[in-house]
Amino acid sequence: MILVETTLRNNPNECGLEDAGCTKGFRMLDRLLNRLLRPLIKMGIRSELRKIQHLAQSSTRDYVFERSVEYAYALDKLNEFECYNVLDVGSGSSPFPALLQSMGYRVAAIDSGGDYWSDGCWNPYFLLTWDDILHSSLPSAAYDGITCISVIEHIEDHNKAISEMVRLLRPGGYLIISFPYCHDEYCENVYGLPEADEMSSTFRYIAQAFDEDIINGWIKSNNLERMDECLFSGWTGKHWRCGERRRFARKVANREEANGICLCLRQRC
Repeated sequence: MILVETTLRNNPNECGLEDAGCTKGFRMLDRLLNRLLRPLIKMGIRSELRKIQHLAQSSTRDYVFERSVEYAYALDKLNEFECYNVLDVGSGSSPFPALLQSMGYRVAAIDSGGDYWSDGCWNPYFLLTWDDILHSSLPSAAYDGITCISVIEHIEDHNKAISEMVRLLRPGGYLIISFPYCHDEYCENVYGLPEADEMSSTFRYIAQAFDEDIINGWIKSNNLERMDECLFSGWTGKHWRCGERRRFARKVANREEANGICLCLRQRC
């Protein structure tokens, strides 16, 4: 309506309307629609947000997700290495891209939509780009930093995913990733372990735990260097989802105690 009204105001004869009253009528209709529709749109958004808040508050969960460790680490590294143009990979329904944008970062966020999410994916906080990191259509060397928070473990071809993310980094850019970790043993799916918790059997996707050999393989194959790391434990067992879940994930000093890791890798120039 606004475009039509603007065209009429500039040259009403182009639209075959010589009567100035028609222009005025379009303006009035435009205002009327704005007054009617905007509140309805706002009500819809507020309604959805109330549903999300209600679900969160009505949950029986008595623990805090490991995101408290992972997001804090990613924010610290993005700031430390001055990564202004940021891509978040596998955002799903996460508020993390919106949080970054609210701080002033220039942010893009992608998700494949169908592999992990059985009913598709909707992010109420940020407009996602539907893109598969295994076959990304995004331009090369476009980002100062890429974040991939607890996503790489769900991608079977993790080597290809890492290579694609490195392709998207500018020379000297930073890849900040987190995932389940076991320093001396790769596990192709922690959800399938006999000692995994009961909920693990309900997941329709895999969750790998990566060891030092695989991490070093990523580094060597993609001309990366390890800049920093944060080891943490979210479960009392050796592997993720094994033993008892800790109420708060905690940082640990020894690799033997860790079943999760945050890594900051730099692409060598």
